[in-house]
Amino acid sequence: MSRKATIFINGVIGEDTSLIDVIRQFKSFKKPDSVEVIIDSVGGEVDEGQSIYSYLRNLQLPITTKATMAYSIAASIFMAGDKRLLAEGEDRFMIHLPWAQMQGNSSDFEYVAKQLKEIENNFINFYSVYTSIDKKTVEKLLQKETFLSASNAVKMGFATGSYTSIKAVAFYNNEKNNNEKEMTKTDKFLKALASFISGSDLEKDVEKDLEINALTLQDSNGNEVTFPDLNTGDTPSIGDAVEAEGDEILMPDGSKILIEDGKVKEILPAPEEQVEETETSEDEANAVEETEIETSEDADEDEIDFEEILKKLEAEILKKAEAKFNEKEEKLNAEIKALKKSIGSEIENEPNEVQKLNNNKNNSLRSALQKRK
Repeated sequence: MSRKATIFINGVIGEDTSLIDVIRQFKSFKKPDSVEVIIDSVGGEVDEGQSIYSYLRNLQLPITTKATMAYSIAASIFMAGDKRLLAEGEDRFMIHLPWAQMQGNSSDFEYVAKQLKEIENNFINFYSVYTSIDKKTVEKLLQKETFLSASNAVKMGFATGSYTSIKAVAFYNNEKNNNEKEMTKTDKFLKALASFISGSDLEKDVEKDLEINALTLQDSNGNEVTFPDLNTGDTPSIGDAVEAEGDEILMPDGSKILIEDGKVKEILPAPEEQVEETETSEDEANAVEETEIETSEDADEDEIDFEEILKKLEAEILKKAEAKFNEKEEKLNAEIKALKKSIGSEIENEPNEVQKLNNNKNNSLRSALQKRK
């Protein structure tokens, strides 16, 4: 039975992943007979990356490197593999000349320039040996900061094959706790807008735009595997929270996700016999490109239509202002009506001067008659 050691190299080399991290990961396996290195990195420190490359090669074991992103010095680490596999797609591999940031006098700059030139020559020789491409051409590729798709990297000799990565299926899942997500400026704007127009028809449209979709995949049996802390388009990794049936999930591409205590414990790649090391045909490449264009168009359709929201907002503000004005007008009319009624009542109940005079005369006459009697 094969005893394969799996090493993960992610993020920035020298910060997120160091030589010590790589050694620690390898030492956690007991007497492995092969090594698989999973790379997803934008690059980083040259010295740290070259040290990782040297360590892997000095293990003197069969090495397979697999990368979804191998840029800059991470591309050099990728070259440590006897089998070098890139995930299908564009811009999976990138090489360029090293650069440095520094402060100092002219002597300092001369020294650094000399060191950079030595590193440049090492890179040129390094990639020329692996690809059998002449040094002059390799130098031009490095100067241009060259990005390669998986198929082009295979054709040029940087990779020996390609593989299909896990395909995400988009499902709406609105049961996430939004407080666990850092809100973007757009989210904050929309939430404030929803608060302003609370109770209106537009509130429903805004709340719909605020929905956050959790990453949901389908296993080989068609069952949903949900990653509540990831968004659609993210890639699952070890330690991510996961909701699924069972502790071992077989994915459609043959890879396996091992789960422990509701989190991803390990991601096992598909068996090597499923790896496709043949060059991608022109028809297949065109089909992939068309699919990517369609996906991009679909993504555009899902974007928030701010112009439409602003139109609705304008109408809602006018509607609210009109309602407020009508409310104040009705209240004012009611107050005026009540005031008129109150004044009219007082006038009707209060006798005028003629009535007062007649009353006085009548009272005097009654008094005189009573005295004569």
